Amino acid sequence: MDTDSSKFEAGSSKGQTTLNFERLSVYQKALSLAEEVFVITRNWRRGELWGLGDQFRRAALSITLNIAEGSGRTKRDFRNFLRNSRASCYECLPIIEMSRRQGFLPCQQSQACRASILELTRMLSGLMSTLGARPIARTSAGAQHPGVRDEGA
Repeated sequence: MDTDSSKFEAGSSKGQTTLNFERLSVYQKALSLAEEVFVITRNWRRGELWGLGDQFRRAALSITLNIAEGSGRTKRDFRNFLRNSRASCYECLPIIEMSRRQGFLPCQQSQACRASILELTRMLSGLMSTLGARPIARTSAGAQHPGVRDEGA
């Protein structure tokens, strides 16, 4: 079982404890998106705020929460939490579209939100690939066996 989460443990910077996930650019981008969503929905009318606005806020915040929670787990679990973060990104896309269609979100703002979400999904996919990479099995002479993965790694 993979239990090495040392890349994601606490560190210290300028007398303040910082967890390593807070240094991840994908986490910072997700946090900025969640903040932007909270600002955008702050001025929505009460009915929209409790419907689409509330769901939009929860989905956007879920992206960061899954990154944070998963970072304290095994690499395998972290990949699963990153998948959940990516699913929350996908959840935001129809909310953005419906908000634009209903006139709650101007076209230019919806395009900017959509672009941020799509960039986040790419970043999450990249991080998942990094965490999921396993060494390729080698022969005793050091040559790689094509298509064979070392499952013990």
